[in-house]
Amino acid sequence: MLTVTDLVAAAVIESAISKTIHAEFFVATTFKKAEEILNTTKIDVVICNLQLKDGDAIDFLYTLKSQDKKQYSIIISQDKSAYIQNEAYKAGVNDYVLEIDIQNIGFKLKNLSIYIHKNQTIQAADSILIDEEKYAIIKNNQSYFLPAKEFEIVKLFCSSPEKIFTRDEIASHIWKEALVAKSRIIDVHITHIRKVIGKGSIRSIKKVGYGLSTSNV
Repeated sequence: MLTVTDLVAAAVIESAISKTIHAEFFVATTFKKAEEILNTTKIDVVICNLQLKDGDAIDFLYTLKSQDKKQYSIIISQDKSAYIQNEAYKAGVNDYVLEIDIQNIGFKLKNLSIYIHKNQTIQAADSILIDEEKYAIIKNNQSYFLPAKEFEIVKLFCSSPEKIFTRDEIASHIWKEALVAKSRIIDVHITHIRKVIGKGSIRSIKKVGYGLSTSNV
C-alpha cells in the first residue's frame, strides 16, 4: 500500500488502516517519488492527498492511467465540491474520502472487493483478483468458487501472470509430487477452471504448460 501524502498524514492513515487490515506501507511525499515507487514495487492500493507541492492527484491518476497501471486508488481531500469529485472519478479514482472521515478509511478498504491477506493481494491481468480470505476468484467484480486444488492452481498462475508453468511445476506446487504431471489430472482441472471462470482465462502452450491469460478476458 502506498500513501502519497505528507509524513503526518501518512502516519494517521497507517494508524487508521492498521486497526482493521494488515498491509505493507510505503510513503511518498511527492507524486514524482510515488511514480518511482510504482515503477519498482508491486502496489495494490494508492491513497493520496488531492494536492501536494509538486502537483495534484487528478493529474497523477491520469498519468497512471496512461501507463496502464492497475491500483485501487483513493483520494483524501478537504474539498467537498461535486465538480472536483467528478473530475477525480473521471481520472479513475475508486474512492474519494473527505479528511474528516479519514479514521474510517480502514473499514472502507476492508469492505471492498480487494482483500489484503498476509500483506498481499494477488492481482492479475485487468480483471482477476484472488480473495484468499474467502477462497474466491473475483473476475469482473463477480465471485467464483472453485474446489481447493483448482483455486490453488489459479492462485499459482496469478503469482506470475506472464509465466507459463510447466506440468512439473504445477504438480510440484499443488500436489507436491511429480507423478501427477504424467497423468491427465492437471488437464481435467484446467478444463473445469475454464468452464467456471471463462475459456479465455487460461492460456496453454502445447508441450510446455499453462498460465493465466494476460488479456482482458
